Amino acid sequence: MENLQAPDKNNLLKSIVDLIDNSRNKVALAVNSELTLLYWNIGKQINEDILKNSRADYGKKIVFELSQELTKKYGTGFSKKNLHNFIKFNELYPDIQIVQTVSAQLSWSHIYSLIYITDDIKREFYIQMCIHERWSVRTLQGRIDSMLYERTAISKKPEQTIIKYILLWNTDDTDYYDFHRISYSKLKKIIIYLNHQLYLRSISYKSLRYFNNTINLSKFEKKVA
Repeated sequence: MENLQAPDKNNLLKSIVDLIDNSRNKVALAVNSELTLLYWNIGKQINEDILKNSRADYGKKIVFELSQELTKKYGTGFSKKNLHNFIKFNELYPDIQIVQTVSAQLSWSHIYSLIYITDDIKREFYIQMCIHERWSVRTLQGRIDSMLYERTAISKKPEQTIIKYILLWNTDDTDYYDFHRISYSKLKKIIIYLNHQLYLRSISYKSLRYFNNTINLSKFEKKVA
């Protein structure tokens, strides 16, 4: 049997290695997405159960009992702390469609690092940076610790102006007046739940310096005053 030439063998090997790696990456992404959806659904069911039983002590008691039973059956991963994380995740993102979008792009570890950020715009900023810059969890945590958001132009402007500015940036003049009629509470919901329409989605880490140096809110503030 004739041996393959070295270049032929190397090309074949590389092709197979690429297939294996790509397949494994797809499996890992699918598993991560399914786990994140599982955690959200667990949080949803616990939240709904707590709402039905509105006694003050019920929530703490049921979370404790569930964590004991689930840990006994499935091992680590369902501690009382983790169940509270699932509950928080569901409270923060009650819309399953948003959760499906986020879970397809961020790992549960990313989401866990973000759900306790109380500022909606700050959290959205980091979500979009993670997605578009492909940050690892370690990089994300480092950026949060170094107060990256606080060092950008976005954090230095009043929240209402920020929201209107972001919407205007992606809106031509013919659509502007529709946004002008939307209430502030509605605008806030838009920035949280319709993040695919936000300018933040297109920011890259490399462009932040440019963004800080060139952003000029004054002309937009005149339009939305």
